[in-house]
Amino acid sequence: MVNLGLILEYEVIFPAEPAKSLKEYFKGASRDRVLKLGVFLLGFKNQNSAFNDNVHVLKTIFGAENNKFANDIYKLIKNQEEKVQRHVQIIHLYSSLKLFEFFFKNCTDDNEPEQTAAEFEVNFFKAYLCVNTQFTKDQNVAFKSVKHLDENLKIPMMLFCGSYPYSDKTNYDLSQQWVTQTVKANLLFKFLESNDQTKDLLAEFLHCYKCADWKDYMKKYILLTLSILKKERETYTDYVIKQGETFNEQCDFLEYFIIYEGELPADELDFLTLRSKPMYKIKRGEYRIIYDLFIVEKIYKGLYFALRDQNSRLPKSRQIKEFKSFYGKYFSEATLTYKAMEIIYPNKCMRLSGDEMDKLIDGAPDYYIRRGTDVLLFESKDFLVPVKEKDSYDYAVYDKVFEERLYFTEKDSKQHNKAVAQLINTIENILKSNFSPDTKIKPKEVTIYPIVVVHDHQYDAPGLNELINSWFIEELDVLSNAGLYTKRVKPLIIVNIDQLLYFQVALSETISLHHVIDKYFQHIQRKPRRNFMTDQEWEAHLLEKTEPFSIFLSNFMVKRKLRKLPPLLEELGLQLFDKTVNSR
Repeated sequence: MVNLGLILEYEVIFPAEPAKSLKEYFKGASRDRVLKLGVFLLGFKNQNSAFNDNVHVLKTIFGAENNKFANDIYKLIKNQEEKVQRHVQIIHLYSSLKLFEFFFKNCTDDNEPEQTAAEFEVNFFKAYLCVNTQFTKDQNVAFKSVKHLDENLKIPMMLFCGSYPYSDKTNYDLSQQWVTQTVKANLLFKFLESNDQTKDLLAEFLHCYKCADWKDYMKKYILLTLSILKKERETYTDYVIKQGETFNEQCDFLEYFIIYEGELPADELDFLTLRSKPMYKIKRGEYRIIYDLFIVEKIYKGLYFALRDQNSRLPKSRQIKEFKSFYGKYFSEATLTYKAMEIIYPNKCMRLSGDEMDKLIDGAPDYYIRRGTDVLLFESKDFLVPVKEKDSYDYAVYDKVFEERLYFTEKDSKQHNKAVAQLINTIENILKSNFSPDTKIKPKEVTIYPIVVVHDHQYDAPGLNELINSWFIEELDVLSNAGLYTKRVKPLIIVNIDQLLYFQVALSETISLHHVIDKYFQHIQRKPRRNFMTDQEWEAHLLEKTEPFSIFLSNFMVKRKLRKLPPLLEELGLQLFDKTVNSR
C-alpha cells in the first residue's frame, strides 16, 4: 500500500530554538566521521528497514552521553504521533541523500576537529531535521498545486506530485534492478557491436575505460556490484581490492566512478553527480559506496549517459546524429521492446512489429499482438524528464511535461501525436475496420489493451497512470460519442520494460500480461464515496487504489511463487561472470 507518510521536522523537537545553517552545524566536525555517518544512513534498506523504528534510530545516532537528550526526543515524537494519529519517521532516504551531498561538498578537515563526539551527534541530528523541514516545504508545493482538481484525481495527483522527485530512489527492489540492468546492458552491448553505425562508438567507449572488449568491461563492473547484493547488515559498503597483479588495473578502472572534493556543483538537482560517481576513495585500493542503487543503476542506465558523452567527443563526421532519437528508435524500441514482446508472447498469437506495420499503414503502433479476441497495442517511449521539472513538485509543471511526452505537442499550428493520441488513432482505425495489418478483427468482439511501455523506473511513481489515463479516457469518450463501440477498450496502462524482462518466464509460461492487467484493474477498483463515513477514510481508500502496476505485478508474482530468474541472463552470457561470482 502506498501512503504519504510523515517525517520529523526541526520545529517539532526544537520549537523555541531557531535553526542554524547546515554549515554552522558541521563547523569543526571531522570530515571522516561526517561522511561515515552519512553513508551509514544511506545503507538502510528501502523496504522493511529496522530503522523505521525510531528507537533503533536514536540508539544508533546517540551515545551514552546523550542518553537523556535522546529520551526527551523520543517523548516529543510520541506526542506528535498522538497529535496527528500517524507514525512519524526520523529518517527518509531523500533527506539522507541531500545531507550527504551537502557535507561532501562543504565539509573539510582544514583544521583539527573541534566538536566532541557528543556535540557532533546533537548537531548532526539538528542538521538532519533541518533537511527534513525543507523536504516537507517542498512537498507542500505539491499539495497546493492540486487543490483545484476534481476529487477523484486530486488524491492520486497529490501523491504523485509529492513523491515523484524521489520515488525512483525509494520505490525499488535492488535484486530486480540488478537483474534487469544486467540483461539490458548485455543486450545493449550486443546491439552496439552488431550495428555498423555504433561500432566506432563502442570502440571509443572501450578505449576510454581501457577494456579489451565489452565483456571485459562487464566483468569488472559486475564484480563491484556483487558486494552490495551479498550485504547482510544495514550499513555502508566498503569495496577493497586485494593486492595482486591486477591491483593497479582494478584501481584505475574504479577511478571513473569515484567522486572527489570540488566535483559537486552548487544546487544540483536529482543527484546527477552522485549518480554518475557513486563512490568515494578512502585510499588507493579501498573505496566506499555512497548509495547502493546508484551503483546498480550504472550497470545499464549509466551506459546511456557514458555513450552519449562519448559520442559528443567524436569528430563530427563519426558522430551519431541526434543520439537520443537514434538510441530510442533502434535500441529501446526495435531491440529491447521487440525482444520483450517475442519472449512474453511466444506462440498462439499474431505478432507485428512497428517496422512490419510501417510498410502497410501510416501511424502504426510500435507493436501489435492479437491472441484470440484480445488485442494488445504497445507504444514504446524512452524519455527523461528534465531534472528541473522533475524536482518541481508542481502539478502544472508535470501536467505540461508529460503532456508533451505522452499526449501531443503543437508546432507550426500542427498537432504532433505522442503515445496517448497514437493509441487512440489506432483504436479508432480498429473500431472502424480500417486496420489493414490485421483484417480478421471483428471490432465489436475484440478486447483492446492500450499499453505504454516506459524505460525508466521513475515512471513507476504512484498516481502517474491516473494522470495519463485521464487523457486517454477523454479521447475515448470522443470516439464513443461519434458512435464507435468502445465498451471493450480497457483503460490505458503504463508498463515498465524491466518488469516484462524480469518476469518473462511467468508471463510466457503461466499467465499472460493482459490477464495480469485485468487483475490489476480489478485490484484498484474504487468503492463509491458513500461507503465511507469520513473524508479521512475516503482519502485513505483512494491512496490504497493508487498503486503503480509495477508494484502490483511484483507482489502478484511473488505471492504466487512465480518469480524465476530470466533465461536471458544465461543466454546473454552470464557464464562470463561465473569465475567472478565464485571468487567472491
